[in-house]
Amino acid sequence: EATLLTDLPDCVLGRILAALDGASLSRAGGTCRGLASIDSSQAWERLCEQAGAPNSGAAPAERYRKHAATLCRECRRPTPYVFAPLRVRLCERCERSNPHKFALATRAMLLGDARFRLLLGRRPIDSLLANVPSHRCNGFIFYVRPVAAAAAQSGQEAEAAKEGEEAEAAERAAAAEPPSEIGVCPSEEEQDEAVGVEAAAAAWDAAGEEHSRLRSAKNAARAARRLEQKEHRRKVKQEARAKRHGGGEPAAGSATAVAPWGGARRGDRPKRAHPKMAPKSAHVLSRGDDELLAEVRLLEETFGDALAGLSGLTLASS
Repeated sequence: EATLLTDLPDCVLGRILAALDGASLSRAGGTCRGLASIDSSQAWERLCEQAGAPNSGAAPAERYRKHAATLCRECRRPTPYVFAPLRVRLCERCERSNPHKFALATRAMLLGDARFRLLLGRRPIDSLLANVPSHRCNGFIFYVRPVAAAAAQSGQEAEAAKEGEEAEAAERAAAAEPPSEIGVCPSEEEQDEAVGVEAAAAAWDAAGEEHSRLRSAKNAARAARRLEQKEHRRKVKQEARAKRHGGGEPAAGSATAVAPWGGARRGDRPKRAHPKMAPKSAHVLSRGDDELLAEVRLLEETFGDALAGLSGLTLASS
């Protein structure tokens, strides 16, 4: 016959409870009155010693619960801070090292993100942000960016599922409708039209084959020119490398004398700063959005360059 856990002697149950961690011990004590009546003070005392909980004179179980409430959600170390938007304990190091969980963004910064706009679609952003955890700091309202992105993605998936259901319902309705004309033979005009369509399709296929044949010859010639240019560039690089290491001048009439396009060599041209390499803030995702640019400038004045001082941590109340 099967033996219930509560049928075991108290001494055996005490040993089993002593091998559990804090969360499992709390859940075990809340399952039934039989397990709650077992003396687990030694198990809680052991957990307090292992966790380094201060001795405040309270019961071991209460001491451990108070200490566990001060641990960081990620690294499980004591921290005096709370991540305000989610109301969870979090240390500074874990907030910085987990931007995929705790990154903050304003409404304008979210709208400046092309990926977020793609997920948002045509839905209004205000209704979406109403259910996203937020935090007000220095006059700005910050939202948890990963939560907002997940909400936008779930809304997009729900819309796609709804559209799919509507399409399936339309297909079922169309299939259920009886055909309007059954057993009606096509007229002579319809037959002539069908023959004309088939002839046009055959002519189109023949023209496509002829075009492909002529195109193949052009592609072959273009590929030969590209191969010649590639070989020329390889020779130029080899001679430039030999000149740097050996110090000799390139031979007259060599490949480095004149570039194949008639201009100067790549190394002799004046260098210009590429527009894409210009320094810019990592949070500026849309140059044409004046509202976003103005807000990012104000945010950088408040929280420093690249928003280095932005944080959602606040001191936990006693």
